[in-house]
Amino acid sequence: MRIEEKIFARCTFEPHKALSFGFKENGGVYEYSEPFMDGAFLARIEIRDGKVRGTVYDTELNEEYNAVFVEAFSGGFVGEVREQYAEILRKIKAYCFIETAFVSAQANRIAEMVAERFEEYPDHPFESMDNYGVFRYPKTKKWYGLITNVPKNKVTHNPDDEGNVDVLNLKIDPKSRDEILSIDGIYPGYHMNHKSWASIVLDDKIDDEKVLDFLSVSRDFATKK
Repeated sequence: MRIEEKIFARCTFEPHKALSFGFKENGGVYEYSEPFMDGAFLARIEIRDGKVRGTVYDTELNEEYNAVFVEAFSGGFVGEVREQYAEILRKIKAYCFIETAFVSAQANRIAEMVAERFEEYPDHPFESMDNYGVFRYPKTKKWYGLITNVPKNKVTHNPDDEGNVDVLNLKIDPKSRDEILSIDGIYPGYHMNHKSWASIVLDDKIDDEKVLDFLSVSRDFATKK
């Protein structure tokens, strides 16, 4: 995972803030440049469709300095260049983005709908995995939904599915399992009991209201002691 993906993993881009920050918009692409390391390097940042991609140039050699993106290169000088580049990214994040509970737009919409309907909010119980969000019924403390960001092919078992996706794990009635799993976009529960849990890939293939219906059924199970 590139450094930009780590820093901007759970953020939503605010274009008007980026323009105030100093970005220039060109055909829907936002561009920004900043020298660092006393002018020895230049960071060029591009934001396209809300996704951040950066390039670092060695100004003396006038060529890309790719070592900053290779984690195996961990020497003192490379580490200093990488950290100063990361500091520019963190500054952009603080000014031009808002942090969200989850990576995908659909996951964040579902969280908003749960808050509106049930006045319940996801918590993040795993300190080392802040991309895991748990919905639980307050009285029983039982989980009824778990959203996490994982490699898509781990859920679909299709090696051609590249990249990470937000996935919602929820409880289902085992009697309805086959019917539910026949729906495109729903799979056996990722790292859960396949008989009573299913995983919905939150890539907008299934509309929000339908996802919330499934989550409401899962919540009903959690209300029982």
